[in-house]
Amino acid sequence: MNYLITGVVGSGKSSARRLLEKMGYKGIELDNKELSGWIHKKTGAVGKYKPGTNKEWLENYSWIVDKNKLAQALCTEKNIDVFVSGIPSNTIDILDLFDTTFLLQISTNTIHTRLAERLEVGSFGKSMDEIADIMRWKDNFVETMLKHGAISINAENSLDKVVEEILLKSLIKRS
Repeated sequence: MNYLITGVVGSGKSSARRLLEKMGYKGIELDNKELSGWIHKKTGAVGKYKPGTNKEWLENYSWIVDKNKLAQALCTEKNIDVFVSGIPSNTIDILDLFDTTFLLQISTNTIHTRLAERLEVGSFGKSMDEIADIMRWKDNFVETMLKHGAISINAENSLDKVVEEILLKSLIKRS
C-alpha cells in the first residue's frame, strides 16, 4: 500500500518517514530533485531556489512533483508498504496515487519554533518572506486535505508517538 505523509512545513513529515525507513519500511521523499522542482506558475520554466528567497519569487513559483515520475517510483515497489513524505504545491493532483493520506498537524507556534530550530543549511522556511508565505496558505491546505479524507495526526506529540499512530491507523485502514 502507498501512504502519503503530508503537513505544513515543519510538521515532521521527513522525520516520520526517516523513522519508518529505520524500522524497515520503504520511503520516498518528495523533496527529491529527481521527482520535484520549482516551476514558474505562468511559463512552466524550472526555477532555482535560493535560501531566503523573496515574496515576489514565491508568488511566481510553485514546488511541483512530477506525477508520472512519482507513479513510476511507486509502481516499482509492489506488495510492500511505501511511505512518501512531502508537501508539493500540487498535492491534490497526486492523492489518487495513495491508499491513505496522513496529515501531520501542528500549531502556528510550533511551526515558528520548529522553523527557527532547523539546522539544515538552505532549508525552506528560514526567511521572513518564506514564513509569511507558509502562514498565508497553511489553513487552506489543512482544510483541503481534511476534505479529501486525510487522516489527522497530532504532530505536537513525540516523533515516536506520531509514527506509532501512523502505523496503527495504516493497519486499521487495511482491515
